[in-house]
Amino acid sequence: MVSKKLILVLALACLAIFSIVSVSAGDFLNDETTIAGHDFNIPDGYKKNESFISENETTNSNGAIFYASAESYYKGEDDIVYIQVSDYSYPGYETNLTDAHVQKSGLGEKEFINGHEGLIAEKKFDDLNVHAFFYAEDGDLVCVMTTDDSLFEQIIPEE
Repeated sequence: MVSKKLILVLALACLAIFSIVSVSAGDFLNDETTIAGHDFNIPDGYKKNESFISENETTNSNGAIFYASAESYYKGEDDIVYIQVSDYSYPGYETNLTDAHVQKSGLGEKEFINGHEGLIAEKKFDDLNVHAFFYAEDGDLVCVMTTDDSLFEQIIPEE
């Protein structure tokens, strides 16, 4: 059984990684991207931060193993988009993450965006208000963060 603690650790890992992302480098403009097999739309004017791309990086926490892939985009100094897809397992116990698991985590308020049921939360990092939407898709935890919460519907494809 997936515990609330496991979901919380995944979310905190996602938030921690985002808090240390530098907003530099990269001059590429992408309209679409695929991260760990999941498709996303990148809003006009956002450039990929080439210095922060992770693919299937492994993290161990409280006996759980997380495999995370992420990309970061920016437009100016204060407009950021961060997308992370995480898969996890406990040695000897593996399961696919579901919407019910995400809901039990209590990471935010229940929200539906483009047909995806998830949780939305806000956190302040330095002078930036960061909005996060967490949802399960194909057994993975998807975390989309942005400094502009009106971008969620553009970034997350309709289900």
